[in-house]
Amino acid sequence: MGKKNPPKIRHSWLAQLIDNPIVVSLCLVILSFLIYANSLGNGFVSDDLGAIVYNFHIRDTWKDALMPGRISLGGVIVSLLYILVGPNALWYHLASVFIHALITVLVFILVLRLMRQPYLAALSGVLFALHPLHTEAVDFISALPYLLYSLFSLTSLLLVDKIESKKTAGIRWIFLVAITSFLAFSSSEKAIMLPFLIGAYLVVFASWKRMLAYWPVALATLVFGLLLFSRIQSRIQVMSPDPQGRLVVENPLRIASLAIGTHLRLFALPSGLSLYHEFNNTSGNVVFSLGAIALGFLALGLVLFKKNRRLFFFYLIFLVGIGPTILPLNLGWIAAERYVYFPSIGLTVLLAAGVVALKRINNSLFWGSVLFLTLSYSFLTIQRNRDWKDEPTLWQASLEASPDSSQAYVNMGSLYHSQGEIDKAVQAFTKAAQLNPGNPQPWSQLAYIFILQNDLTSAKAALTQAIRINPYEQMNLMVQAKIFIAEKNFTDAEKLIKRAQELDPNEPELYKLMADYYVGIGDTNRARQAAEKAYSLNPNDIDVLEFLGKQRK
Repeated sequence: MGKKNPPKIRHSWLAQLIDNPIVVSLCLVILSFLIYANSLGNGFVSDDLGAIVYNFHIRDTWKDALMPGRISLGGVIVSLLYILVGPNALWYHLASVFIHALITVLVFILVLRLMRQPYLAALSGVLFALHPLHTEAVDFISALPYLLYSLFSLTSLLLVDKIESKKTAGIRWIFLVAITSFLAFSSSEKAIMLPFLIGAYLVVFASWKRMLAYWPVALATLVFGLLLFSRIQSRIQVMSPDPQGRLVVENPLRIASLAIGTHLRLFALPSGLSLYHEFNNTSGNVVFSLGAIALGFLALGLVLFKKNRRLFFFYLIFLVGIGPTILPLNLGWIAAERYVYFPSIGLTVLLAAGVVALKRINNSLFWGSVLFLTLSYSFLTIQRNRDWKDEPTLWQASLEASPDSSQAYVNMGSLYHSQGEIDKAVQAFTKAAQLNPGNPQPWSQLAYIFILQNDLTSAKAALTQAIRINPYEQMNLMVQAKIFIAEKNFTDAEKLIKRAQELDPNEPELYKLMADYYVGIGDTNRARQAAEKAYSLNPNDIDVLEFLGKQRK
């Protein structure tokens, strides 16, 4: 009796699909566009308005963005897009979704190359494409720098892997890594962590001795560091809570607990997403809880370092990636969803690895987990896309998600003011000042409203509070100038207007103020020119339209 031939192993159609990187990449691109399809009709919101819609010099922004010390790849792209398509938000959203799709594919490729597990790589790509925590980076046009630095950081890591997998110095390839690294630096200062990740890759997958071969990357980092240092002082003056604009060092343990713990919580439970995550009134118990989460995550790193060095590298992508937010220097928000876009690659891979591990235990449990994650992420992402439709929906959603956010109330107050609901605006600004006494914006906004109501005494009191908090705020200078105009003190008003113009020459309210100034000194021609400039920056301002209508009569 002859031997029976062993049965042929039949791979399912899904396994065959996942084993084909090109097919998986195409599916991930389609998935990325599908999940953000309902965001393409959204408009410009928040910083988008000042950077694009009201930016009188946007056609020339690409020139300024290429100046030494002010290099901004995102500024170049937005300026060129405006030249091509004008203020049509659809094309800017399409660009963001397209870049997100490319990044998703690169995440898949990176995991596939480093982990050599097709299921893990495919699932990592799917989860990254769908995760609702990424909506701020994709839906918020002004968050384009975070997409770009993620794109070029991933490209740099893949190039390093290609160089090291072939065991060749490849100086031309290393120079290419330096170029893509500098493009990442030119996109966002958050990319300063990239050289550390390249070093971590070499330690985990090659040898630390190979670091010397990457001297061009070190050179690019040095150049970027010098450019970044030249901008730090102005950043400190704007962000510092110190009245004199001096550097303030926060408690590093508190900052690390809040930054790491909050970002981990947002990734694990992506509900209640908001443009603002503030910690002004955070209790000690909350800080302790977030610190415990951070410590637990650090303990996980020790386990991965001993058990799985490859997975440990992705752990480092998160920990090193959020490094800039842990700095106790008060140079930005402690936590923001756009900040964690790139670092979340590491968390996504860790989550996917945990889910794939279930496949070896129970296949049904594995597929049930995949189904739950994909459906819940899809629902939350599509829902969050709707919040970014316009400013009314965004600010209302921000207030509902962050009822203790001073900035959310500031934005609601501005919205009420623009709609003519002055009483509600005053209530919102007053609430914002109560929630964060160190925020100058509500005080300057209140002062502006009081001026319009001819209540100069209340306006001066509110403005005094705003200037005490931050004398470098443009709005404070403008409001004070408006008070001088009301008091017929045109000499001091002119000085403040010039100082405000130096801070931001694209602010529509500045040219409204200049129009008032010129009316006060009897120069109607210049008043009309200033009003026309304000109209070109913000065609929807009813006050400007009424002013120009009177001038024509």
